[in-house]
Amino acid sequence: MGGGILADLWVAVAAILLTTGWGNRVIPGPSAIRLAAAAGLAAVWTADRWVLEWGSWRVNAGGALLALMALVLLVAASTNFRTWLFQTNAMVLTTSVSAVCWAALPYTPLAAWPQRDILLAVFGGVVAGLFAPTPLLAATAGFWGVVCGNYQVLFAQYRVDLSQMVWLDPDLLDFATTASAAALIVKTVFGALSEAGLRRLFPAS
Repeated sequence: MGGGILADLWVAVAAILLTTGWGNRVIPGPSAIRLAAAAGLAAVWTADRWVLEWGSWRVNAGGALLALMALVLLVAASTNFRTWLFQTNAMVLTTSVSAVCWAALPYTPLAAWPQRDILLAVFGGVVAGLFAPTPLLAATAGFWGVVCGNYQVLFAQYRVDLSQMVWLDPDLLDFATTASAAALIVKTVFGALSEAGLRRLFPAS
């Protein structure tokens, strides 16, 4: 499996679903917002093979665009301190768990790329899904948590300079979008289970 294929899959599926009734559940409000988000994901899907270079710096265009979208969502969605605290905790916890797992689990024939890194990305996404306040924030916290966890390991353990890396290269984009998808699924499932439980405990009269 080549790098970036999972990112292409998740981004394409999310862009399509945002234009359906599912998109209304994840991003409530005017349909123009959901259509803009779907268009942004389509742009990411188109640009995720482009690499922009400035001297020794190399930046993956699609990854940079997706990271910018996730950052805007994390900042703009904070309507109050409690929401901001929950989403920040979700991202920090995902970063910490991802970094510890990546640093502690060595490459072996039984845990080689991509199975090892995809598994750790899913684990980080589950953490974000459990602690983030909404499905959309869970997806963004999972994305940024895994990205930050990966680079934390590279900086601290391998002493890699940022200018020597392709920032958000296709492989890392696979892991980050996988974590985002896992977080979104976990938060959506837990939200549905919680609503069902509340309806059973407090049935409408």
